[in-house]
Amino acid sequence: MGPLLAVGYKKALGLDDVPDLDHADSVAGLLPSFKTNLEAQAGDGSGPKFTAFKLTKALVRTVWWHIAVTALYALIYNLATYVGPYLIDSLVQYLNGDERYASKGKLLVVTFIVAKVFECLSQRHWFFRLQQAGIRARSALVSVVYQKGLSLSSTSRQSRTSGEMINIISVDADRVGLFSWYMHDLWRSSSRSSWTARMSG
Repeated sequence: MGPLLAVGYKKALGLDDVPDLDHADSVAGLLPSFKTNLEAQAGDGSGPKFTAFKLTKALVRTVWWHIAVTALYALIYNLATYVGPYLIDSLVQYLNGDERYASKGKLLVVTFIVAKVFECLSQRHWFFRLQQAGIRARSALVSVVYQKGLSLSSTSRQSRTSGEMINIISVDADRVGLFSWYMHDLWRSSSRSSWTARMSG
């Protein structure tokens, strides 16, 4: 953003001054991949052509890399957050002058600092990747719904109003994008409970 802000400081920005989206983040890069995954789910011959489950599988396959990376960042964040509670007793003993921890003081401080750095960095990257995955899923859905709306016949248009199509684009697709923020909560909650039980025991 630095070069763009520097240009904007000197003159009014034009369309040519704004860099294009990365191909993987643009509809041109997302839509073919999503449609391929959707057609693979529709052509497996099991049950109806399109179901909510098949649509979910196609979306997951489209953004699977972001899901895997965010899971790794969430794991690193969870581990880093437990360093402080795990070592806090040793740090208190060191600050109270316990001779057993006299040679470990600097190591404890460095461990706390490194853990906090990992916690902050993993959280920032985790949130960024989650938001990126949500935007990609939403963009892919909106594009497919829009293309489907353009190809509807006049008979189909009578049974599906434009309001329903707008509702799918503006509400349902947006909810799918927002769901990305909560996709790791199930396993994070269970792991947090187990860790808390171990530390309290």
